Amino acid sequence: MRGLGPARHLFVRTDNVVPALKRFGGAAVVAAVALTAVALVRNPEALAQVSWRVFGLKFLLYGMWALLLQDALVLSFSLVRLEAALRPRFGPNAGWLACAGISLVFGATHAPNIPVLLISAPAGFVIARLFLTTTNLAAAALCHATLGTVLHQIVRLPCAAAHSILGATSTRAMRFSPG
Repeated sequence: MRGLGPARHLFVRTDNVVPALKRFGGAAVVAAVALTAVALVRNPEALAQVSWRVFGLKFLLYGMWALLLQDALVLSFSLVRLEAALRPRFGPNAGWLACAGISLVFGATHAPNIPVLLISAPAGFVIARLFLTTTNLAAAALCHATLGTVLHQIVRLPCAAAHSILGATSTRAMRFSPG
């Protein structure tokens, strides 16, 4: 799988970690600030209502979930193969097309949760594009975990709680994926 480092580094690619963290970190900061601004417009007390202990725990658990399952499967496995399949026909545009296809898949996995779908599809495109240019799965998972945690803990979309590993009150009404 592309984007992983050696076992002695806990499978984190260390040869490009700084540039990858700069790229993913910049995107994560911009998106997190935008999501927080939306949350503050909707509820001026949004930040005061956050349990930062829970925020940190969800970030850690979400990061493991994002890295181990979602990003490894979607980015390191599927995106790389889709780009390789499209390259003979579309040449240098194959990466852009593969990212568009993966973003549709990533968004669709959040159906029927429309608010999360509408946020995750474009976020999936950006994360996929950044992954193709950096191939660092750990940086992608940190970005994904940051945005997912901000979405759950600060924005608090009515449907977003079931996506989190901890404490959904009603997973039937707040479905994250088709299962």
